[in-house]
Amino acid sequence: MPHTYNMPTHGLDRTRAEHAVVIGAGVGGMLTAFCLARRGIRVTVLERDGSTVPDTPSAAGDWPRAGVPHLHQTHGFLGAFHSVLRDELPDVLSQLLTAGAERGDFAKMAADHGFTPEAGADVAVLMARRSTVEQVLRRRLTREPGVALHAGAAVDEILVARGRVQGVGVTGHDVDADVVIDASGRRASPWASWYETVGDNQGELAYITRMYRLADGADPGPLSRVSGAGVIGDGYHTVINVHDNRTFSGVLACSPRDRELLSARDTRVFEGLMESIPKTGPWFDAGRSLPISPPRVMSNMRNTVRRLSENAPDGFFAVGDALATTDPSRGFGASVAAVGSVWLAQAIAEHRDDVRAAREAFLARLTPWLLDWYEDTVAHTDTRARRWSALLAGERVPPTIPVPDRLPAFIAFQLPSADEQEWWQKRRYSQLLETPASLARRYADGAAGTKPESIQIYMTDVPSRVEVVERATELRARHGVPADPGAYVEPVGTGRHV
Repeated sequence: MPHTYNMPTHGLDRTRAEHAVVIGAGVGGMLTAFCLARRGIRVTVLERDGSTVPDTPSAAGDWPRAGVPHLHQTHGFLGAFHSVLRDELPDVLSQLLTAGAERGDFAKMAADHGFTPEAGADVAVLMARRSTVEQVLRRRLTREPGVALHAGAAVDEILVARGRVQGVGVTGHDVDADVVIDASGRRASPWASWYETVGDNQGELAYITRMYRLADGADPGPLSRVSGAGVIGDGYHTVINVHDNRTFSGVLACSPRDRELLSARDTRVFEGLMESIPKTGPWFDAGRSLPISPPRVMSNMRNTVRRLSENAPDGFFAVGDALATTDPSRGFGASVAAVGSVWLAQAIAEHRDDVRAAREAFLARLTPWLLDWYEDTVAHTDTRARRWSALLAGERVPPTIPVPDRLPAFIAFQLPSADEQEWWQKRRYSQLLETPASLARRYADGAAGTKPESIQIYMTDVPSRVEVVERATELRARHGVPADPGAYVEPVGTGRHV
């Protein structure tokens, strides 16, 4: 059915940001719409996916969102995401908690280390499924004053005249606007030439997620961190992420070229492997949890940073995955989008009379921040990729790596903390609340403790990759499951920062 937008097509003051069109109603698009509307800017959100928004978080667990292939994968909503909701949208945060999301803080962990919990009162994580977050945000956004949301509306083109956006073309209609924000992710688009790549790195990661619900009356399994538990093995990771309404995700991560472990996309192999690995395995004990989804595979992820090129018209902005993607093992995606949505809304509101100045202010603040996280993530990704590639080649890989003189933040995070201030700085770094550069500077300036010569990079008290592969082979033989010949294969990439 065609949409009627009921908005003026003439007479907008092209020198001001009065009406914004947001392309895409994912997390970044919706948060941007909220933040703009609460600063007095009228917003129209256009979402190509016309599927009906479920009524409950439980129903959202099966929500078919064709444009969000990772909707039902494991997700993390870090401290930066929680702080955006707390400071900008406290009513939305309250609705998420009412819908069953949980808030976790570091108070117990700090006390266990002998530190003051109050020193990290501003650091908290939100624990929820991505589908629950989108379901609550979408239903709340439809009631937000100043926002019109249209599902099933695919943007065909962005209209430009004299170097200035005029609106968008949507399924036979022109929608007038003086600001257009691309929140459609990394999919190919007619305006792709308005971006240029700053950094691109192959993620060298595949992972399999299955969602579970704790059985009635069952206690959660052991927790090794605020929002779950994890095993870092030699050539694989297993992860438990706690979500909303007594749900959690079990995750097996490995190289995208590890065909033996990727056979765990079969339910029987996945269950047998996850049950057999200590530390995370108890979550799958009989009677403790029930699966509520099949195993789902994700691969071919990249670390990327893009910026708007000089030929991008005035009034054109971007947020979220359209500007940056990062290795999902770090859980940054939704939090990066949340931070960007606030900074974008602040820039547009502050420079409402000059959209070119608004974009310059936004990118001057966002791009260095994105590059800092990109470079730290590439260092993390490449370290893991080299080790996993060596293991697949049959090489012996020691559990430690040398600590370099120029210390990347992801390694600094794992070193012992000299004092409470350093410990909390690391927690803020892990939650995207403090930059890699600030943590690395602490060690470069000698403010932290003495650096050791090496650091343990994977656990030695968990099964080796060889043992996990043997278990997978046994399970395949028992259930008649072939090794996966169709596993995604791509050579290990290297970071490229232009």
